[in-house]
Amino acid sequence: MEFDSGAQVVVNGSGDTIIEEGNNTAWVYGDNNTLDMAADSGTVAVVFGGGDVANASGDLVNVTDGSNITVNGSGNDVGLVGDDTTVWASGDTFNMLADITGATISGSGDNINVGAGFSGNVTGSGDTVNMDANGDAYVGVYGTDQTVNNDTGSDYVNVAGDGSSVAFTGTGDNFGIVSNDDLVTASGDSIALLSFITGIDIAGSEDTIAAGGNDNISVDGIYDDVYGNASDDVDFVGGNYSGDDAFGGVGEEEGGGYGYGYYGFYGLAGSAAKVKATLGQDIGSIAQRDLASGDQTAAAVAVAGLQQAAAVAALTPTDGTGSAVLEGAKWDSQVVTWAVGSGVDESVVAQAFATWGAATGITFQEVTDPSQANIDVQAADLDTADSGVVGYTTDHTADGAITQATVRVEDTGETALVTDASGQQVYDGTAATLSQTLLHEIGHALGFADTSDQASVMYYALGTGNQTLDATDLSGATTLYGGATNLAQLTQATAAFDTGASTATLVAANDDTQATPLLAANGH
Repeated sequence: MEFDSGAQVVVNGSGDTIIEEGNNTAWVYGDNNTLDMAADSGTVAVVFGGGDVANASGDLVNVTDGSNITVNGSGNDVGLVGDDTTVWASGDTFNMLADITGATISGSGDNINVGAGFSGNVTGSGDTVNMDANGDAYVGVYGTDQTVNNDTGSDYVNVAGDGSSVAFTGTGDNFGIVSNDDLVTASGDSIALLSFITGIDIAGSEDTIAAGGNDNISVDGIYDDVYGNASDDVDFVGGNYSGDDAFGGVGEEEGGGYGYGYYGFYGLAGSAAKVKATLGQDIGSIAQRDLASGDQTAAAVAVAGLQQAAAVAALTPTDGTGSAVLEGAKWDSQVVTWAVGSGVDESVVAQAFATWGAATGITFQEVTDPSQANIDVQAADLDTADSGVVGYTTDHTADGAITQATVRVEDTGETALVTDASGQQVYDGTAATLSQTLLHEIGHALGFADTSDQASVMYYALGTGNQTLDATDLSGATTLYGGATNLAQLTQATAAFDTGASTATLVAANDDTQATPLLAANGH
């Protein structure tokens, strides 16, 4: 079907060929349609459907919710005006409404202006991605010769495809590397890596690079700082460094250094749909808050923690059997101090520490001054009802030892404790008790990551089936800390739960069998 110049039409159908003359506007509903648009003539197409093809040059194509289209030609303006879109195009300029999510842009030589609140992926070669600084956007970048412009501010970018090459212009960018064999050019930026990432070449100067554990990185520049674990292999130009305690670059890296680890871990609760939605987020509510406050390092840590929980959720769960997963560091003292802030029941906190003390053999001592405590327990507005997050813990490490940890549990003034059908006090809208949440988060503060054992208190989701330590947790405590020092302690630790005939093994975070990648970032 063909339309005269200046016509405005609505087309319903599939498999049609639509010929647009100059200054046409066509709203096209249906699938597998072909639009032949007059070049450089002010022609506009708005597509609602899948499998469409637009043959155009110098025209405007708007793509609506759930649509996918191939745009042949170049010099077009492509508008994303709906969510969950896929566009194949090359040599075009992309613009979008605010808060567009689920988009994929594939092609080469595109100029992509990212809108505020955007979440999506860019794949191809020779594309230019222009971030809207402080726009709370997320972009996953795949492909070669890609460029990201502007300071990302509260935005976040991941270099996400194996063999990608991405150049970040400007300074103050905040991005992650989650794939292998990538070439990244950046200066004055904050860069975080997942664990077990290999073949990374970072060129630039004055970057802060957070290695995640078992990473293999080459750093070429001056005055770069790398923070990570003893399992990381970092090749500075002029010398090789690995481990928490290696400082100071040589040669071209004079002034560089290797520093300390900083980790974040979640406790999730609520309906299965709520937890699944939380795990499916690109950034997460805690990282968004950190970015909004300008703390890019904390945001990178929060993103990493969410990715670790998502990685565990993707595994086949067990019930009473499984692996205790270690973060790669532990307390190097048999006496660990703790303090609790207002808004958290002190007696419940004390009981949680007593339970872990009985299992690990550590003596936990309460102090009144949080600044003097090894572990600081705080009430926080985690927005459990909307976020699905009931607890969040960060810890700092050096030389394989945890040096400080902060445990945050949902403030009961924000999400009340209510009595469930069994008579237990749980956070409203969840099956998680305060004591269970504290056990989970204190476990993180002791060096335990999430596990796939549903009966373990260290399982990523807190519910009725994992309210205290099980055999997996006890096995991990014994292996990491030597366990209880006498039979009475061990009896105390196991009295509250039935381990049955379950078996458990241990997986270290810096062991090649580790299934849940961890991400570290530098501390302050």
